Amino acid sequence: MWERYFRGVSAILYIVDATDRDSVPISRTELHDLLEKPSLSVIPLLVLDNKIDKSKALTKQALVDQLGLDSIKDRNLLLHDLLQGFYKHRRCN
Repeated sequence: MWERYFRGVSAILYIVDATDRDSVPISRTELHDLLEKPSLSVIPLLVLDNKIDKSKALTKQALVDQLGLDSIKDRNLLLHDLLQGFYKHRRCN
């Protein structure tokens, strides 16, 4: 079903709730399944780690590890923090 929405995209925006620890493994599976779609090969990926500034949030490195972002080598990848009022970014590859 989702493939019909992929035509002509120039980037993938993926948002992760850094405080929802139980959902991160599911999110990892969904993200990597999405990236395996042939129509999305080499499309740049922007991952937004929402609520990273909250006390119960996973650390940035824990998110990188648990989402398997370091294993993504076939595209440009950028990880941004979504904080209250501003953002910070880190290149993952």
